[in-house]
Amino acid sequence: MIKRLYILFVAALLSNTVEAWSVKSAFAIVIDQPHYRQLQPEIAAYKAILEKEGLKVFVISEERSAPEDIRNQLQQLYKNDKLEGAVFIGHIPVPMIRDAQHLTSTFKMPQDMDWVESSVPSDRFYDDFDLQFEFIKQDEQRELLYYYKLLPESAHKITMDIYSGRIKAPTASLEESISYIRYYLNKLIAERKKRNVLSNVLAFTAEGYNSNALNSWSSLILAYRTQFADMYKQPNQIRFMNFRNKEIIKPVLLKALENKDLDFAYLNGHGVWNEQILSANPEASSPQPSMQNVSRYVRQQMRKTAPEKQAERKRTLQEQLGLNDKWFESSFDPVSIIEDSLHDAEKVISIDDLRSSEINAKLVYLDACLTGSFQLDDYLAAHYPFGKGQNIASIANSIGVLQDLWANELIGLLQFGTRIGNILKYTAYLETHIFGDPAFYFSNKDEVSWNYNIAHNTSPGYWNRLLTNNHPDIQALALRKITECSTRDQAVSIIKEYFYNSQYETVRTECFLLLKKLRPADWHTIIINASKDNFEYLRRIAVYEMGEIGDPVFIIPIIELYFQDRHSNRTVFNAERFILFFDKAPVLEAIDKVTAGNLIFDKQAVEDLKEKVRKESFFDKAYLNLNKPETTVKQAAFAISIMRAYRFHQYLPEIITYIKANIDKEETIAATESLSWFDRSVKKEDIIGLCNEIQAAGNASDRLKYEAKRTCKILTQN
Repeated sequence: MIKRLYILFVAALLSNTVEAWSVKSAFAIVIDQPHYRQLQPEIAAYKAILEKEGLKVFVISEERSAPEDIRNQLQQLYKNDKLEGAVFIGHIPVPMIRDAQHLTSTFKMPQDMDWVESSVPSDRFYDDFDLQFEFIKQDEQRELLYYYKLLPESAHKITMDIYSGRIKAPTASLEESISYIRYYLNKLIAERKKRNVLSNVLAFTAEGYNSNALNSWSSLILAYRTQFADMYKQPNQIRFMNFRNKEIIKPVLLKALENKDLDFAYLNGHGVWNEQILSANPEASSPQPSMQNVSRYVRQQMRKTAPEKQAERKRTLQEQLGLNDKWFESSFDPVSIIEDSLHDAEKVISIDDLRSSEINAKLVYLDACLTGSFQLDDYLAAHYPFGKGQNIASIANSIGVLQDLWANELIGLLQFGTRIGNILKYTAYLETHIFGDPAFYFSNKDEVSWNYNIAHNTSPGYWNRLLTNNHPDIQALALRKITECSTRDQAVSIIKEYFYNSQYETVRTECFLLLKKLRPADWHTIIINASKDNFEYLRRIAVYEMGEIGDPVFIIPIIELYFQDRHSNRTVFNAERFILFFDKAPVLEAIDKVTAGNLIFDKQAVEDLKEKVRKESFFDKAYLNLNKPETTVKQAAFAISIMRAYRFHQYLPEIITYIKANIDKEETIAATESLSWFDRSVKKEDIIGLCNEIQAAGNASDRLKYEAKRTCKILTQN
């Protein structure tokens, strides 16, 4: 059935410039036999490059291997040979992970939907050995897809032991795949022979994402000012581009990406598997472009409406927008259809665009949803490394991701010869992947020893000494490593010192995220202090954390921030959203207390916020009616499903009462699962108590007990 895994190990030959003591890390090339038979010269050349960089190189190749076999072999190499990373070349199985959405940044799709869409394609199966899985099945149509569920007894946090990357061609054809990969490996080898220092950076933010909030965009620029300080010196370059810079930004961006001197490009925006979304309809204040926007909107709405409903849709649009019949005349005109189609194509970068372009940025980070959907035969992120330009790797996401993601965490380490995999290792979610060579780095004089230390050095003294380095991302990495190799009390003491005293925004933010994991006794005070930081991103995620916890002590700080930071759109958005996770009466009292006698507040804004809080939303009704006899199973299921996305802590008692009253019914399984998302809730202990009660109940089904065990494990580990 599954044949024995063959390992070909070739002892590393040291170059004249690499000291023998530095050859301590190992790297695995995992490639299926059909590809390996055709690509042996290219694999040998790639391996030789890695060996010159001081790595022992293992080639793992087999006709057909199950994911467990590959994982087990990598784990043995990690234990015995100091494996630091791996690359999966060709048709290597894609693990499709289920019951692990809490390890993603935001993905919350019901798992009773299509399995390809509701599972998370993730190589954390191969590179995080603390995660424990159970095999479910192999996909019947797509033989590379293997479904696994994360077990309750697993770790429930991402702590990658090694880094990994995929060299998976965007095609289902074996012949085309071999051709794609041969081309890529030859390009990779040529680029790897060059000494390329990071000297040219581009950061682009697209429409509809954080770049729509100018303070969010400015926080990116502020962080880059310290993360890439040397890029501001001659002859280096750093450029910032925003979708607002041109009505049609696409040709400008593509031209910038084709610059042969460009090293790293950060591209932030929305995306799907085959497109990066760059622009929306142009922002307009004058009449003519405003009318064009309305015309396009009307035509779009009419074209996507079923023929039998078009008359009704037209009447609705006329009433809503005050339009006469003339606005609808060209909706189905062939010329206008073509013009609108061309206009829409100019608002995105498509796979076809990448095929016809030469992307020369060596590394591209796609901070967007779905562009790295490598479970599909074709996916946009692959067309960067497999394209005609000098691109070596893209970083992208296999599913939808959180807008408030800190994609630039530790990214300044690129300047110091850090392998891109060694950065991803500390920043990845379940969905984050490298497409291309994960061992690639920009040249630096100490790159071999530096990467070894990142991968293997657990000396607290070494990392404490690095805190004296004046680069913020080296300090941030040192603080990360100190949490791993020091005692908890030592780590908390050091990290709190840097949180309160560091001049660097990114260091303070890193400290906040580390303290979030360590949860010191004064954690709630730290969150409140973070909400007052001058770094917009830190304020934003501090409010997010307040909502996730739901302690009433946060009510006044959220309201204070709401009125003091009204110019920061994303922070205000979070405050408006999360203030609804608290009881209404104390929130209304707090609004009066914060605004009483303070003339700087916009009185209308005060009243508007009060109205939002007072209003009984359909969310409120769903929970207030949950335990009433007339509530249907369908209505209860809706209320339960909301909890996966919104932390209505004030209604947890209603959910718990519902589960206890229906412990012998099927619907309590989904209800219990929904509580697993409350891992930071102030009422977490009540949920853990419920889970223990379920596991001891004689009338609870095995499935419910399993879900209670899983929820309990998630909550107790976080």
